[in-house]
Amino acid sequence: MVGIIEAAKYAYVYGWINSLPHTLGKEEYERLVEARSIEEVVVTLEHTPYGKRIQEAVKGGINITEIEKSVTQYYVDVCGQIMKALPSGVESSVRSVLLDEWDVYNIKQILRGIYGKKDPEYIMSSIAAAGNIPEQELNELAGCDMSTVIRKLQKYNYVFEEGDLFKMETLLDKELIRRWAAQGEKISKLKRVIGMQIDILNLNTLLRFKVLKLDPTSFIKDGFGSHLRFNQLKEIADSNIDAVPDILERTPYKRFKEAFEDFKKTRSLEKLEVQTEKELASYVMHEEPLTLAFVVGYLRRMKIDTRNIRMILVCKANNIPAEEIRGMLV
Repeated sequence: MVGIIEAAKYAYVYGWINSLPHTLGKEEYERLVEARSIEEVVVTLEHTPYGKRIQEAVKGGINITEIEKSVTQYYVDVCGQIMKALPSGVESSVRSVLLDEWDVYNIKQILRGIYGKKDPEYIMSSIAAAGNIPEQELNELAGCDMSTVIRKLQKYNYVFEEGDLFKMETLLDKELIRRWAAQGEKISKLKRVIGMQIDILNLNTLLRFKVLKLDPTSFIKDGFGSHLRFNQLKEIADSNIDAVPDILERTPYKRFKEAFEDFKKTRSLEKLEVQTEKELASYVMHEEPLTLAFVVGYLRRMKIDTRNIRMILVCKANNIPAEEIRGMLV
């Protein structure tokens, strides 16, 4: 009886999510990219699901920071509503997975900004306060030196030594995998979802090792996901990066080929990482309706929308040409 009730509850969430726009459409993105001013961007966004939050943000005038916050807040609102609709016992673990992921993303942006000697305002423009770490603390971290940031992060149980940026990011990824795996052990329905996300995290980290011409041996021994086991990870590690799509053809991730074709043109690892995440979300939403994987996939797709909109806002504020903006979007 419990299984039937839980299936019915997933069906309810599935039906509700299907009534929402999964992503902004191509026409909406094109209007945003071609907008001649921030005001035009705002007008376009007001006719999307983000509209109500956007209108509240511009009551006192156009302020990029406030508009960005409103976009993130809409994402947080929807996350909260979906969490409440999930079967009991699942909500807290899914919430933990998503919040930890946002924290690691934000920490990486801060580390990269400090490493690149960027000012706090610039660093905060790439951050979304949607995790466990409050916006005020993120703002404080963005203004600290590297050693102070590392010390303050111990409060959230992120413990690592100052060193090479890539090494610090890899340690953060390992910690995220550890936390995800712990949640997967608690909730069996979440284990496979987390396993696939670990696959993508492993793949993206492995690609960074390859591009930077570093030895990935120590990394691939530690992180096992659902479909990319040690043998597949080792094969990727030993192959030319252009051979990776052919290796993935033998896994459920064969649809990542387009992302790799784009990577050959842009050589942007950051964009490739977001594209692989988007493809994973699309895969589970198409292949696994009425499941927890579908719900998590929807939230990941929405997270990417949030990222794209914030990217457009920052680019428009800095007069970046439309063609360059298109190249940054996923």
